Amino acid sequence: MNMKGVNCIDLINMWKLVFLCMLLILTKSPSITEGNFVGSSSDDEIITILSIDGGGVKGVIPATILVELESMLQDLDGDDVHIVDYFDMIGGSSTGAIIGGFLTTPNGNGRPLYGIRVHETLTNVVIPSFDSKLLNPIIFTSTKAKTDEYMDALLSDVIIGSSSPPLAYPPHYFNTCTSHQVCREFNLFDGAVISNNPVDTLSSSEANFANGTKANLLRLGERAQELLNQNLTSFDPSIYKFVPVPNGGTTREALQK
Repeated sequence: MNMKGVNCIDLINMWKLVFLCMLLILTKSPSITEGNFVGSSSDDEIITILSIDGGGVKGVIPATILVELESMLQDLDGDDVHIVDYFDMIGGSSTGAIIGGFLTTPNGNGRPLYGIRVHETLTNVVIPSFDSKLLNPIIFTSTKAKTDEYMDALLSDVIIGSSSPPLAYPPHYFNTCTSHQVCREFNLFDGAVISNNPVDTLSSSEANFANGTKANLLRLGERAQELLNQNLTSFDPSIYKFVPVPNGGTTREALQK
């Protein structure tokens, strides 16, 4: 990273602000009225899950693809639909947690944008993190939050914890309390410590999570478009590689189906 006078912490703050701004724009319009979501599980008993990669500024790639997908869905179902209306569960760590958090945060129609707790998201969420004191992974889910008051934290605290990389940030401290005022503390690091989906095809410069230069962001956006136009692949666990899907077409074509 060649930006004189800007340290690593500043750069991390920069890319977080970039994604916060991007996703505030994505969620600026009220979603479908509560209770009228398009979710697929009620129609054909299929559970749909969206997993969003972490990796700092590499989050431009899944964000670009999600913008493209939402545009396709709006062409089909109208301008009022959003990504969250099509998934029963959305998960992400690090930058993916920021993206997933904003996609699932209620807004409009008097519904609060800030102060949201995990159980109040528009669809089920899964956000992994790592507790620096317990030395154990902590995974926040909407399902758990509805039955365990300790796990029903502010969504903002969960997202900050899941996007706080070690060495760059101290662990994010907060506590949650039950209705009987019994409290539990959390000291959370980046969810990528335990669970991440790195984009392995990027060069070392592009993959640098702190590389927030305009040129690099443009390259990442271009890379996202390239991925959309590549032939569809699926992961083969027997050889631990992605292999072409016969007659699968491109990723963009698969999204349109």
